[in-house]
Amino acid sequence: MESVETAQRRRVVICDGPARHDVAASADSALGAVLRHLGIDPAAVTLHDRAGSALDLARPLGDCEDGDVLTVVDPLATTTSPRRQRGRAAAASTTPEHIPAVLAVFAVLLVALTPLTTRASAPLTAALGIVAAVAAVAAGLVWARRAPRDDVELSSGFFASPVLAAAAGLMVAPSLAWGSVHVAVICAATAVAVLSGVLAVAAVGRVAAAAYATVAALSAGLAVLWTLILLLSMPASAACAVALGLTPLVLRLLPSTALSAAPGMFIDFVRFQTLRWSVRQREPEPAHAVRATQARTMVAQSAARWRVGATITCLVAAVSAPFALVPLQGDAVVFGGQVGLAAYSAIALALQGRRALDPLVRWMPRAAAVVVVLCLVVGALGGVGTDLVVAGAVVLLVAGVVAAAVTVPVGRGARSLRWSRVADMLESLTVALALPAGLLAAGLIDLLRGMMA
Repeated sequence: MESVETAQRRRVVICDGPARHDVAASADSALGAVLRHLGIDPAAVTLHDRAGSALDLARPLGDCEDGDVLTVVDPLATTTSPRRQRGRAAAASTTPEHIPAVLAVFAVLLVALTPLTTRASAPLTAALGIVAAVAAVAAGLVWARRAPRDDVELSSGFFASPVLAAAAGLMVAPSLAWGSVHVAVICAATAVAVLSGVLAVAAVGRVAAAAYATVAALSAGLAVLWTLILLLSMPASAACAVALGLTPLVLRLLPSTALSAAPGMFIDFVRFQTLRWSVRQREPEPAHAVRATQARTMVAQSAARWRVGATITCLVAAVSAPFALVPLQGDAVVFGGQVGLAAYSAIALALQGRRALDPLVRWMPRAAAVVVVLCLVVGALGGVGTDLVVAGAVVLLVAGVVAAAVTVPVGRGARSLRWSRVADMLESLTVALALPAGLLAAGLIDLLRGMMA
């Protein structure tokens, strides 16, 4: 009895867009009647089989095999909807990025023309600074409000507003008899910090907000550093030396500070911790459930903080190196501090990119290390007075010998745990010594002598 009933019925699957209908109907039922029973107008759609061939809706369901998959196709939707969707997707992808990208190019031009505008009249420079400030606010608000919520890759639209704000701060800064460079850097860093803080609050996406908050924190720290140097009546090269000495330490702290995960997400302290670290310790709240979307958002925010922080820190190091190392000073203490600062910071920057998987975070410190080494070579050539061609040949010869010496153990396969431990120890030592060397290069000893006297 069951076999007869099975032979008189057909079981098929009808897919109507995202909807799936499992149909079990009589074999003599027409396909059009089955669609009408499902609430689909047979006159407005066509039905296709697995091969993509259109089926006659007057045919009985018995002509189909048991378990066939049929697809409902709307001819109007296939001809008009994709064009509209492609148009909307293109508009959504180009509109938020088109204006900020143009403003980013404009920002680079403003920064390049800043030395020329400082020679112009004060009203003209102030007017250009106001224009750059308005453009920075407009570009930042447009990108922050229209950027995707799950944006992980920070494009040119993100960096347009901070660069414009920095250019505006440099041009609006007042010209003083002494300390004009300090005031200009302080104004630029403060403008970037204030604008980034506002954009961190106004941003729609959590990733963009986290990245702007990182920019605001680093810019505020740079402004505080230059303010202290100004109050201590120290030259601008001292601030650059301290900033270069702080670079390895900041890069070392970025991976741990970028992850904003609650302690309760790693372990249930209330259940597993038997002893407290202190009498007044407050036990973290346990995370009873961790969702995939929450974890993805947290990882994206941490990656954005790390990328933006490493980019800004390496740029500050590359800009500070020429002013901190060129020329080498005649004082023995300052000279030793400059040489140690260059050596320690270059080694630390070259080794700190080993842990990163992102290409930007991996190669930005190495590029900054190359800039530091070049600045040290230029400073040494300026102080010694050696012929440039001869010195360049010596540097290339030493680099070739070092590369050949490193090729031998690498070719033998000795590149795993032993060399990694040596690099870790060397990196830790240089990170610890870079800041004291930067303080010596800044002339802190002379400052302390003057205070004691």
